Amino acid sequence: MEGLSGIPGRNAVLFRDGGSGETLSVGCLNEITVLVDRSETNLTEVAMNFWRQGLTGPPHSHDKKEQVFFVTDGSGVVNVGKESHQVRPGSLLYIPAGIIHQSVTTGSSLTYLLFNAFLEPTKEGCSSYREHIHQVKAIRQQQAAAAANKAWFDPSESEAISAKKPSATTDPGGFTSAVLLARGQTEACEVERIGLSQGEHQITHYSDREQTLFVLSGSGTMVADGQTVPIKPGAVIFIPTNFSLSLTAGIDGLAYLSLSTFAS
Repeated sequence: MEGLSGIPGRNAVLFRDGGSGETLSVGCLNEITVLVDRSETNLTEVAMNFWRQGLTGPPHSHDKKEQVFFVTDGSGVVNVGKESHQVRPGSLLYIPAGIIHQSVTTGSSLTYLLFNAFLEPTKEGCSSYREHIHQVKAIRQQQAAAAANKAWFDPSESEAISAKKPSATTDPGGFTSAVLLARGQTEACEVERIGLSQGEHQITHYSDREQTLFVLSGSGTMVADGQTVPIKPGAVIFIPTNFSLSLTAGIDGLAYLSLSTFAS
C-alpha cells in the first residue's frame, strides 16, 4: 500500500477507503480488514474488525499495546476487565495494555474500527498484521472454545487485571468537538472528536505523535503532499510525526475522530 506521495513505508501521509484493505480471518472467528499496517508506521495500526452473528469471542489481552474500539455497525457486548459494556454504533472503548477483554455479538453482527497503539517499537515482534494473526489465530480459537462454557470473568484465573480503569463513552454525534479519551487516562494514546462547519479549515502538524483520522460524517477536502483529495465518511487518514495536513469542510460540514499515538 502506498502513501499519497507514492512512497511506501513510514514517511508518507496514507489515505485509505474504509472498505478497502487486506482481510485476515482469525481462526474462523472474526475478520480483520487492515487499513494501516504496522509495517507502515512507527507505533500505530488501524483496521476494521467484523464479528459475525452469534459469536462469542476469545478472552485475551495484549501486553505491549493499548487498543481503542469505535463501533460503526451492529450491536454487542465488550467485556473489559471486570466490566461489561453494551455497545452500538458510536460507542468507543479503551482497552489498556494487559487487560483481558472479549467481544460478543448480540445482534446480526458487530463491526468496529480497531486502533492499536503500540508501547514499544518491536510491535509484538511481528513485521505485519498478517504475521501477527498467523501466530495467534490457533490460540484465539482455543481461548474462544474455553470461554464458551464459563462465566466471563474468574478472578482466580486472571493476573492481568490491574488498577487501570477501562473507559467507555459514546460519540456525541452531529458536528460537536470533544475529548473522548484524554492523554492522562492512557499510556500512549488519545482520542478527540473534531467537528468543522461549512468551509472551516483545520491544519494538523504534530512533533510528538502519529495521528489517525477517521471520517464520521459530512464531506470535505484534504491537502497533503501537494495533492488535494476529496474525503467522505469511512475514510482513514494516517499522518506521520512532523507531517502537515489541512482539511476543509464541505457544504454539509465535516466530523472525524482524531486518534493519536505517542512515544511512551
